[in-house]
Amino acid sequence: MAPLGMTPPLLNRTRLVDRYRRAITIFFLLSVSALAHAQGGPPLVTDDPDTPGDRHWEINLATLIEHERSGGGRSTELDADINYGWGERIQLKVDVPLSRVSEAPVATTTGMGSTVFGVKWRFFDGGDYGLKVSTYPQFSTAWTASAVQRGLADSLHSYFLPIEVAKTVGLTTWVGEVGRSFVSDGSHEWMAGLVAARAVREGTTALMEVHQTRSVHGDLCLLNIGLRQELGHRLSVLTSVGHEFGPVAADPRGLLLYAGIQIRR
Repeated sequence: MAPLGMTPPLLNRTRLVDRYRRAITIFFLLSVSALAHAQGGPPLVTDDPDTPGDRHWEINLATLIEHERSGGGRSTELDADINYGWGERIQLKVDVPLSRVSEAPVATTTGMGSTVFGVKWRFFDGGDYGLKVSTYPQFSTAWTASAVQRGLADSLHSYFLPIEVAKTVGLTTWVGEVGRSFVSDGSHEWMAGLVAARAVREGTTALMEVHQTRSVHGDLCLLNIGLRQELGHRLSVLTSVGHEFGPVAADPRGLLLYAGIQIRR
């Protein structure tokens, strides 16, 4: 029975308006929630405080190409970046690359590059719209000195001790990372990165990154642009292209390309 004072057509119209309002509200909340997730990590260099979640996996499979201005280059035929969520705030990582190095004009070497082990801990979490802060210690090893000699790895061992922060302001998520790299057989480095991420349409996020590396050889500045395209709840396509600026002594990379997929389960 219709409420007093309301005819059946008016009642139906009122119910329809309420349904539209609920649908719009739910869509808005879901959209904002999706933007609230930090957007660092692959395909970029700068990482973010987010973790996969308790007992969840995040696997990034990609091909990377680096072309140096000196004429040589390194490509990663397959980079397997495997991450596991141990609780809601801890991430365990292992990254195993199969690399190929080309030295002008014809010499080519293929083999295992540096394997990276890491543990990320998000020790401060302000929620979807608040500040998030994490630390992400990582250990990298080339396993053998011959991998360094052949150019498949930059150093035999290195440690990276960074801090990551993230905050969503309006429709843009900002991610920052700063850390110190300690190299066993080379010069230590300071690294810092800043990322801006924004959804340009449903399922597509545009990324922009500025990443700075400082060493005794000089400063290198990497400019990166990228895209994340969702292909469902468990799969994304990751792409980026970048250019590095710096002195010749620091051997900047003229072109960086990243193309891969992210599998979540």
